[in-house]
Amino acid sequence: MKIILLLTFLISFGVANAQGVWTQKADIPIAGYKQGGAAFSIAGKGYIGAGFNGGSNTNDFWEYNPANNVWTQKAAFPGVIRKWLVGFSIGNKGYMGLGYNGTAFNDFYEYDPATDTWTQLGSFPGTLRYSCVSFVIGGKAYISTGKNTSSSASSETWEYDPSSDLWTQKANMAGGSRNDAIGFAIGNYGYVGAGYNGYNKTDFWQFDPIANTWLQKANCIYGGYSCSAFSIDTLGYFYNGLATSPNFYCYSPSSNTWTQRPAYPQPTHPTAQEITIGSMGYIIGGGSPSLGYYYRDCFEFNPSTMTSMNEATINENIISVFPNPTKGKITVECEGMEKVEVIDVAGKLVYEISVFSNMLDMDISTFSKGVYFVKVSSQDAVAVERIVLE
Repeated sequence: MKIILLLTFLISFGVANAQGVWTQKADIPIAGYKQGGAAFSIAGKGYIGAGFNGGSNTNDFWEYNPANNVWTQKAAFPGVIRKWLVGFSIGNKGYMGLGYNGTAFNDFYEYDPATDTWTQLGSFPGTLRYSCVSFVIGGKAYISTGKNTSSSASSETWEYDPSSDLWTQKANMAGGSRNDAIGFAIGNYGYVGAGYNGYNKTDFWQFDPIANTWLQKANCIYGGYSCSAFSIDTLGYFYNGLATSPNFYCYSPSSNTWTQRPAYPQPTHPTAQEITIGSMGYIIGGGSPSLGYYYRDCFEFNPSTMTSMNEATINENIISVFPNPTKGKITVECEGMEKVEVIDVAGKLVYEISVFSNMLDMDISTFSKGVYFVKVSSQDAVAVERIVLE
């Protein structure tokens, strides 16, 4: 039994860390497809709205609950119907605005899921635009790049403070003007790259909101438009919507490297929407009228299937690791422990100790913040618990 459990652990660990898993979820229950909308997540649920359905622009708005895999229609986006909006969430509120419908827009709206209501905010003071990127750091949102009504690309970057409903212009994206870039936040930094401005761009940049500076990082594997990106914990993920396979990559800020991950399992999905909900990423819909691609499907990416490994025990030896998330100090409890190991998301053993008791106090505060796996071995079993170091 112990050998079987060890093999299960090793196989699952290798698949989880080297690859990750894509799982198809329920389609958005709409006619046509969903392309060029805005999306965000609040309190364990995803939200997506507006965009293009294959025949016209729309203002429909939907909530996705991953707990029961159900889509529920919510109050429609109150602005003029449009596509290529920008969306983000701060705290328990969502925000959508800008976009295009023959002309670019500068209006912005706040969504409250508790009351299913929208409130119009002050207008965006920068150049009217669409096809921007956004990311959130420290309770403030940042919008960068995009295209204006005359189809000129931009490098402008703006900060939004929801507490005052005010916008502040920040340093222009140092890589230059572009539209349809990718963007996400990891920790205290924003990341923007790829996109298009007369040619496909592959450069990739880190934004420091405190210093108001941009720092160039390792180029994206692919460039151009029609891409999607999201971040989970301490890693960023990039999907090239115009490629078949390989088309999905992971960015690690700690090593400044891109690593191939399992390809998105469907045909090309350009201009898809993306959301992070908890520790899962979602790519939703996408399509291109000129290429004949039309989708309303939803796929979930789990970067690590290790979350279920804590059930790989026998003789009722259940591992308990607390507090989780943790600031550094944790307690591990498991009957008959003999060895405790801590493994990072890259599969590297970062800590190991022999122990012959049912409880162990540990301090991992010196480790880099992120996701780790605590593996406990006893004479009869192996158990694993996923933890988050904040």
